[in-house]
Amino acid sequence: FHVMDALRTLEFPRHSFDLVNQRLGTSYLRTWDWAGLLQEYRQMTRPGGVIRITEDDIPSSNMPASHALYELLSAAFERAGHTFSSEGRGGITSALKPIMHQAGLLHLQTRDYQLEFRAGTPEGQFFAEDTKHVFRTATPFLRKWTTVPTDYESLYQQALREMQQPDFVATWRLLTCWGTNPPIVERQVFD
Repeated sequence: FHVMDALRTLEFPRHSFDLVNQRLGTSYLRTWDWAGLLQEYRQMTRPGGVIRITEDDIPSSNMPASHALYELLSAAFERAGHTFSSEGRGGITSALKPIMHQAGLLHLQTRDYQLEFRAGTPEGQFFAEDTKHVFRTATPFLRKWTTVPTDYESLYQQALREMQQPDFVATWRLLTCWGTNPPIVERQVFD
């Protein structure tokens, strides 16, 4: 493994990979970072190699407090420059294919995933634990980028209770987009 800052020049030899795979970069990428990062990926990927990116939308829920927390997170991500649209949901996934096309990738394809988390299932419990940690540790981020309600703590506690209710359901959309790095075109010089 190599540890590097993905927002700086990546220290790999030119055309050294057949596949470059990124998952969930939304947490650290802002809209203005994508073009440079995709050019770095193209430099690292051999001609005809694949660049594959999976991104997500903010989850949604059928319960009011959980839904309110997800909306708060969506607003903060949009204001911090992590999404491409002011609609919040779909701000990354709806822009992923056009961004990759603009970067010059060919033969773009997508695959949509819809994950569902229900109370009383192992997956639902893992989701509840993750959500518990996200909304505890993300509080400074939320305060920086959006107006946090004065009753945030009670909203948070209510959301934790909601996730244990038998009819709780959260959905999380992920989109994978992949394309090939174009071949190198040799230029002829004429005198």
